[in-house]
Amino acid sequence: MKTISALKFGTALASLSFAALHALPVMAQQDSGSGLELEEITVTGSYIRTPRQKDRPSPISVIGQDQLQDIGAADIADLTNTLTINNGAQNNPDAFTQNLTTGTESINLRGLGLASTLVLLNGKRQVNSAAPSDDGILFVDTASLIPMIALERTEIFKDGAAAIYGSDAVAGVVNFITRDDFEGLELKAEWQGNTNSSQNDFKIEGLWGGGNDRTHLTVAASYLDRSQLTTRERDLRPDAFIGPNGLSVSTLTSTPGNFIPLTAPRSDLNPALAPLTNIFNAGFDNAVPLFNFEGIGPVAGTPVIANPFGDGFLVGSFGGFQFQSPDIADPNNPASFLSGADGIQDAFTGTVLPQLLAVSPGLIDPSLANFNIAGLAPDQQAALQSAFGQLIAATDAAGFDTLLVPDPNCAAAAAIDSDVVPAFSSVTDPLTGQSVDVGACQYDFGKFFNLVPRESRLQGYASLNHEFNEKAEFYGEFAFSRNRAQRETSNFPITSPIALLPNNPFNPFTGAASLFIGRSAGVGQTTGDFFTDSPNPNNFRHDTYRVVAGVKGDITDQWYHDVSYTRAVNDYRLTSSDGLALQTNLALNGLAGQGCNPAADTPGTGNCFFFNPFGSGALADEGQQVPVTDLSGNVLLDDAGNPVLVPVLNSADVIDFITGDITLDGRSDLTVVDAVVAGSLFDLPAGPIGVAFGFQYREDGLTHDLDDDTNKGNFLFVSAGIDDFTASRDVFAFFSEVNIPLHEMIELSAAVRYEDYGGAIGDTLDPRVALLFTPTDWLSVRGSYSTSFRAPSVFQQFGNQTSLNSVIDPRDPTAQPFIAINTRGNEDLSPEESTNFNIGFTATPVAGLELNFDYWNFDFDDIIIREQPEEIARRALIASDPNFDPSLIANGSVTLGPTGGLTFISSQFINAVGIKTDGFDASAQYSYDMSFGTLRAGIEGTYINSYKAPVGTGNDVIDVAGFRNSQNFASPIPELRFNANVGFSTGGHNLVAFVRYTDSFKDDQNCGGGDLPSDFVGSDPVSLTCPGGLDFAKVASHTTVDLQYSFSFGPHGPMEGASFSVGAINLFDNAPPFVNTDGGFESRTHDPRGRMAYVRLISRF
Repeated sequence: MKTISALKFGTALASLSFAALHALPVMAQQDSGSGLELEEITVTGSYIRTPRQKDRPSPISVIGQDQLQDIGAADIADLTNTLTINNGAQNNPDAFTQNLTTGTESINLRGLGLASTLVLLNGKRQVNSAAPSDDGILFVDTASLIPMIALERTEIFKDGAAAIYGSDAVAGVVNFITRDDFEGLELKAEWQGNTNSSQNDFKIEGLWGGGNDRTHLTVAASYLDRSQLTTRERDLRPDAFIGPNGLSVSTLTSTPGNFIPLTAPRSDLNPALAPLTNIFNAGFDNAVPLFNFEGIGPVAGTPVIANPFGDGFLVGSFGGFQFQSPDIADPNNPASFLSGADGIQDAFTGTVLPQLLAVSPGLIDPSLANFNIAGLAPDQQAALQSAFGQLIAATDAAGFDTLLVPDPNCAAAAAIDSDVVPAFSSVTDPLTGQSVDVGACQYDFGKFFNLVPRESRLQGYASLNHEFNEKAEFYGEFAFSRNRAQRETSNFPITSPIALLPNNPFNPFTGAASLFIGRSAGVGQTTGDFFTDSPNPNNFRHDTYRVVAGVKGDITDQWYHDVSYTRAVNDYRLTSSDGLALQTNLALNGLAGQGCNPAADTPGTGNCFFFNPFGSGALADEGQQVPVTDLSGNVLLDDAGNPVLVPVLNSADVIDFITGDITLDGRSDLTVVDAVVAGSLFDLPAGPIGVAFGFQYREDGLTHDLDDDTNKGNFLFVSAGIDDFTASRDVFAFFSEVNIPLHEMIELSAAVRYEDYGGAIGDTLDPRVALLFTPTDWLSVRGSYSTSFRAPSVFQQFGNQTSLNSVIDPRDPTAQPFIAINTRGNEDLSPEESTNFNIGFTATPVAGLELNFDYWNFDFDDIIIREQPEEIARRALIASDPNFDPSLIANGSVTLGPTGGLTFISSQFINAVGIKTDGFDASAQYSYDMSFGTLRAGIEGTYINSYKAPVGTGNDVIDVAGFRNSQNFASPIPELRFNANVGFSTGGHNLVAFVRYTDSFKDDQNCGGGDLPSDFVGSDPVSLTCPGGLDFAKVASHTTVDLQYSFSFGPHGPMEGASFSVGAINLFDNAPPFVNTDGGFESRTHDPRGRMAYVRLISRF
């Protein structure tokens, strides 16, 4: 953090002004003999007016209307995705990495983060979206700016600009300029459709402008209707990765579910599990005592499984299966278990065991023949040994080391719904001939998501300019955006343990208590029906309003002023549904219902209802009933002495009772007051010295208000409580800028900005110096150096969010569970600081040819990142990790589920060491006029030489250029991206083609690779290495071709001013490269849609 005194700031400003006033004159004279007067304009990156935009010592790209039309850009995201300097913008909705931001669009210059690019509209700031990214970043939603028809041009300042614009301009500035001087009426209609599916966009827009000599009004409006593209329609995973019944992304938290028996499988209590009795008990001669509490005092501590490594089973001495077996790091450490007064207490059921035994997975090996069951012949022992091996193999095949028993209705459900996939096998007791199913009922949730969400956007923009007199002009802007998006998901799994008592009336495992692993019936789906294609809709609402009012004008012939006020607000709402934990537990015990009194009423009677979590709850016949018993097996009687009978089929009332609405209401607001005075001091021989002085006050705030059940953590999927919060801050800034023509060939620019945030953030002083050298008319050389500053957002300081991400389990690299990640704010964060420089040139050696080249370098310190979930899990679970801290489980930072798997990780925002990145931008554009038309050709590209980013705890830095970076702060960094184009126009005809190339990169989440899922294993996200000498899986390079033909009817005739365009984006339908992750592609880099055809009609009056 920088702390700058007022005296130091004043000295800096005075020094800058002194340099401007006392710059020495040089020999060259300004050429004024042409008689041509150029209009002076203000260019992005400077407040000093200049006659030509190219006379700037910094790299700037300008994308005009014609270029937007050529690339077929229907919205700003289409433009952003074509920029080679953009890396990691979140413009392709992804339910697995973008939980809250569906319906938004963003820009990420240089891959330095969504908040490191300053987005301006007509040179003024825009409010951040109230929806943070999964990394907790607040950013400007470019989908909520203005109608595209109102966009005149886009200016991209590809250099640090904090000295001019303040915080957030670390990687650069993108300034959207509107068509405020438009005269007439323009109407546009556009259709864009996916040639592989029914997904399409339809958009209509209008623009009107008019006025008189002193007043001008421009009004624009647009409406977009976008249909969805689901993963069911377009599965991007190769056929080899799609298993039985089209299984693409499977889970054991299925519908119907799976069960872990918690008590001994005794045949007198559990007929359905009786075959397991002999098979399991036969293995006890190979059981190894892990810990015996006899004679040792009880030690309170962490849950039963504190160190869940390995492949064996953890069991009670009485023969009951319990949880996944760890190879206990220290068997003699009683703190590894939660102990009761007389032994080891099961953390979920409360059962007290006198000792724990570990059944070795080595029992699968036939060479082990030390079975010694009293009274059994050797052949019977061998048969039991073989059966025990089958039991373990069946359990392993299901994906768990713990004994798992599928819902008896799994096969029947699979016959109705192809997303239910039986993945179990039958194991037979060789002594009795009885069989039992062991394994899992799997569920394919991968087909319930959107590659393109259903969306509608209604947007408007108006500008008013009124000239009071020759010295003063009023300007005002109003913009609004009403965006609605709906993203489909599957019904949510239950991550909190749900215990079923032995007397549950629907329990097919009579007398057996068990843990239920599955999904709450009907949540987000057709009421009372497990088996339906109807997904769980998440609805997103984004409403944005922006007002600007200002006065500008000339003070003298040499000086102008601009004073303005900006107020902008973004209102955000997310709604979804999930099962309620308290209500579900009541319903499992027959106490569901609005009029039920759990303390006094009899379960299943009167206003009290049962919830049936088994498959029979959806498959039973209407009217089928079963009796209710107590824990002793006695049938309950109602007040009339009749048996209490309850329906097997779940009713709508029960489903409604256990289902709750998740609601997040957010508001982000921004207030800005700007004042700028600029002009020229005096003339040097090479030209006038230009200066600018300014002041800015801004206040930004953020509020998140969640429903009561989310506050309390009362949902079954995201079970962590999340607090409401509201926060705001204000910033005062002063800045100065000078432009000195030292020589007709040399121009020096300098700027300095002081910002004061107060409080823990403090203040900062950021300078910028740039030099432009123009030795000839066809060559200019530029260089710049600056520092930048980005304060932590109010969300990073005070916010709290839970997102859902795929995380590598450090105990098993092949396991990548989809779990909840909670991220908390950190009031002690320091601001980020950056130093960057740029060296480049522009050359026009022959007529029609322009060459540009720039080397850029950013050194970004104290970057704010979310603690990496994999790193937290590793510190909590891997004893050999140098930062091993088992207290992370005890304090709730890492939560393990009933099978020992990861279910929840809590993290916070931290300052990491920083990012160092450098690379090259290059472009060549050529235009040649011929007698029969004009030929155009060009190429532009970006090469990233290095990108050193923090990994692990944030203190280690590794070069991640050329990596996907799913396990660290960075975005995917393909080292090379380029666009090549060729076009020809004649008369009103125009034909243009683009070739877009994205380099291959390594997948840091997956090692190995091949034709089958089993060919992939997880990596070490801390060291960025692969186990066993494997190399990282490769995400292939990607090349697409865009083609467009357009025709303009010209200024005469009945179609005067009209034009139409037809084209295709990704003409050859090149699918995005496969990535072995949920969804099958990298959403931050590649477009999942495939070929998109479009037609555009424009009429001008």
